[in-house]
Amino acid sequence: MQKVFSAAEIRTGDTLEGFLYVVLGGQTYEALATDIGSSYVGKISLIAVLAIILVTVIVGLLVFHMLTRRLNRLNREVTQTANSEFEHIPTIATPDSGGDEIDQLSESFLAMSGKIRQQLEQLTENDRLRRELVANISHDLRTPLSAMQGYIETLIIKGESLSDEDRDRYLRIARRHTVRLGV
Repeated sequence: MQKVFSAAEIRTGDTLEGFLYVVLGGQTYEALATDIGSSYVGKISLIAVLAIILVTVIVGLLVFHMLTRRLNRLNREVTQTANSEFEHIPTIATPDSGGDEIDQLSESFLAMSGKIRQQLEQLTENDRLRRELVANISHDLRTPLSAMQGYIETLIIKGESLSDEDRDRYLRIARRHTVRLGV
């Protein structure tokens, strides 16, 4: 058992002769420690302090869980929405008026995910329209080009055997198709 003590130097002139150690309250301290350690009230007090500490820790953990529960739910929704490439529609209930910072963050996330989903749908629609436009333009260009190619090939293949009248007619048709192309 540790005890509280005081020490003092013992000198004769300038020479150090030794130290004097005095235990402070030695018998009184030992008697008090023995009484507390063996007394019923001391044991009950120690048990009560330990119980209070345990209850405080449990209540603290419950309060912490209650405070972080909404943040954990919001985090799950954000993760699920991001992993589904914004196809998942978040299901976060927000109060009608004001709310705290977590409610405001939830509302902002709902608005942001809705806007992103809308923009993704618009991009998909724009891509579909672009593909359709390219297909239509390609078709509109191929028809007059094919007709021109046919008449020009006929002129090349049958060159000398065509009459001047047929050759002139084929050239006018080919020219009409070039005008259709806007050349």
